[in-house]
Amino acid sequence: MNTWLLFSLLGPMFWAMTNPLDAALRRYFVRDEIALTWFLTLFRFVLAVILFFIFGDVVEFNWGLVALFIAGTLWTLPLYFYFKALEFEEPSRVALFNQVLPVFVLLIAWFFIGEMLSANQLFAFGLIFIGGILAAFKRINKKWHISQAFPLIIFAAFLWASSDVMFKHFSAQFPDFTSAFLLYFIGAGLPALIMFFFPKKSFTILESYKTLSFKGWMILFSSMFFGIAGSASFAYALTLGEASLTAVLIGLQPLFVFVFGWILSVFINEVKPESLKSESLVFKLMSLFIILAGLFYLN
Repeated sequence: MNTWLLFSLLGPMFWAMTNPLDAALRRYFVRDEIALTWFLTLFRFVLAVILFFIFGDVVEFNWGLVALFIAGTLWTLPLYFYFKALEFEEPSRVALFNQVLPVFVLLIAWFFIGEMLSANQLFAFGLIFIGGILAAFKRINKKWHISQAFPLIIFAAFLWASSDVMFKHFSAQFPDFTSAFLLYFIGAGLPALIMFFFPKKSFTILESYKTLSFKGWMILFSSMFFGIAGSASFAYALTLGEASLTAVLIGLQPLFVFVFGWILSVFINEVKPESLKSESLVFKLMSLFIILAGLFYLN
């Protein structure tokens, strides 16, 4: 297995661990997506600043640095929509929705940095996009509906895709991957600082964590660890291969989510195993099959 493929796969594997943990956090421990987004971004900011002073190289202020900060911010903002989506849907279905991300990466990378793909690869992206849309349909009271979480994740995926392409393009201007990634993470934490200018909202957010149980803190920090590991793996993979092809391998994440969700549910009561109802399972499997077919055709 080559290095690019290894780190491209590690990203969705680590992220798949966070999905069921995040769902448990949002539903049982911190019932406020703003509070969750704020804490995760602030933690990343503090950690990135400390690590940059230890491992980063001195960089001059330039537009590439500004672009990395903007890319980091575009990576953070979608977390709000992601946590909101987890209020409505199972983690595996949310992960399936996010498979439209490679399509956005393809379009943005083509438009801004000139990455070109073949007709075969475009067809594969079409399959992946169809698979993501199929997962959005669900039956409620004998009527078919589009999941409320679908538009939230579509918008989040567009912002994440923009962030990925910007990091891919501008990270090459820095001395090494470590410095570029830490600066990117500092940018990801900058929105958290804005909250300090709104004392009332800051007080509400802090109240959410004053009453958080030890178990809640353990789940929160576990999610952050796997999330950061996934981001680092995926960002490194972006520097080794084309952004659009790297993003496609996220298509395996729903399968990992389904498996890890069941494993974690054995040890954590708040992590609920995925539904095995025939109708729900059939739609998820059909969606995953189409997405994997797209991946196979791409290869």
